[in-house]
Amino acid sequence: MRIPRFRLKTQVILTYLVIFLVSAAIVAGRAGSLFSQAALLSAQRALEAQAYVTASVLERPWIVRDPRGAPTTLPELQAVTERFGQGAQSQLNILDPLGEVLATSATSIPASQASQPEVIAALDGWIEHDLRFDPVTRRGMIYAAAPIGRLGHIFGVVQLAQPLDDVLAQTRRFWLSLGLTVLLAAAVSAIAGWLLADQLTRPVAHLRDAATRLAAGDLDQRVSETVRIAELAQLAAAFNDMAGRVKEMIHRQRAFIADASHELRTPLTNIKLRAEALSNGALEDTTVAGRFVGEIESEADRLGRMANDLLTLSRHDAAPQPFRELVDPAVIISEVMSQMALRAEKSGVVLVQDLAPGLPMLYADPVGLRAALVNLMDNALQYTPGGGNVTVRGRADGQQVILQVADTGVGVPAEDLPHIFERFYRADKARSRRSAVAGSGAGLGLAIVQGIIEEHDGTVAAESAIGKGTTITVTLPAEDLSSPSNTR
Repeated sequence: MRIPRFRLKTQVILTYLVIFLVSAAIVAGRAGSLFSQAALLSAQRALEAQAYVTASVLERPWIVRDPRGAPTTLPELQAVTERFGQGAQSQLNILDPLGEVLATSATSIPASQASQPEVIAALDGWIEHDLRFDPVTRRGMIYAAAPIGRLGHIFGVVQLAQPLDDVLAQTRRFWLSLGLTVLLAAAVSAIAGWLLADQLTRPVAHLRDAATRLAAGDLDQRVSETVRIAELAQLAAAFNDMAGRVKEMIHRQRAFIADASHELRTPLTNIKLRAEALSNGALEDTTVAGRFVGEIESEADRLGRMANDLLTLSRHDAAPQPFRELVDPAVIISEVMSQMALRAEKSGVVLVQDLAPGLPMLYADPVGLRAALVNLMDNALQYTPGGGNVTVRGRADGQQVILQVADTGVGVPAEDLPHIFERFYRADKARSRRSAVAGSGAGLGLAIVQGIIEEHDGTVAAESAIGKGTTITVTLPAEDLSSPSNTR
């Protein structure tokens, strides 16, 4: 089933309009109902008041004419009702104490009203009203009745009747006015919704277009962050930040590929040149042939180590969260020192281990931590001449473990020191190639170290002086085994 799609602006306007119309319909329905009830109640109260006044007016001449309560003559009563009917829309009926009609302003009416609710209440001394359909006029009517009497004696009843037409007309006018108001408000609401939708969709459309151009290769795409809506401004800022990171990543990737290609080309060229020399007759000279074969093997080993370094970097970029466990840094250092001892002995370099007792445990990747130490010691041995020494230190500083690999080698120039952790960077490229005995010579070792240490939420820094050596300092967070929240 295909889900219908609507433009964001249309959805915003329709949502805004539907919410308004539903709310307005509820409010208007309640207001109309209350107005209808109020109008009807007002008409009922007005008719009751009119019945009371009429009964009071008829009470005095009735008693003055005959204190015993004898009724005024019928012609006089009929004249009163006729005059009333000429100046009012109401119908006036005058009844006797039995509910029989004595006089009326209506053209036709039943002779007895004794069974009507309002008349029954009036004969009991109350003023009451009732709503019912009049079969004679075929209209809805409001009836009200008031007693004519004095000191508990009921002489008669005044009954008034008024059509509901005025009340219904007044209610219809109110509903019409209310409907027009709601329609006008709905139009205003639609315009407001359109303006709001425009404020929402315009930045989103710009963002969509910028994302499309960015995906097409235009890495300089940015969107304006000066938007009134905070969430859209944050979205624009996030897009710009993402675009900047993508641009930086792609530039670094291109630089990485270019540097890797250059570094791979050099040993391949050396191998090719020596292979060509051997094929062109150098094999007949055993001294030269042996030297060329040894250089080919050295370059092949260099290619292998470079491939391993590139694979390590690739794995780090693809999965920067390796498996971790509790490890003892002293054990890792001792293992790496033993591993590098033979190479140091061949190079005439002395290895020194200086570890403070009771180093805290680390929650780390043992393989990664070991690889970082191997690269640091490899780099130190590579640039430390015979007779020098490489010292590995370890100490605790609060909730941190500080490891140092210090050599007495040639050192790094001050202008190159900030860049030694960059990929493929070498302070002295010519000497680096000549000294690439164990390392790849491609400037990847320290970059690998930095990546591994940063994976462990640590830092790595370097200090160096020409002719005095270099010290690499690694700081790692120690594991607090005494913490009750530690459940690793």
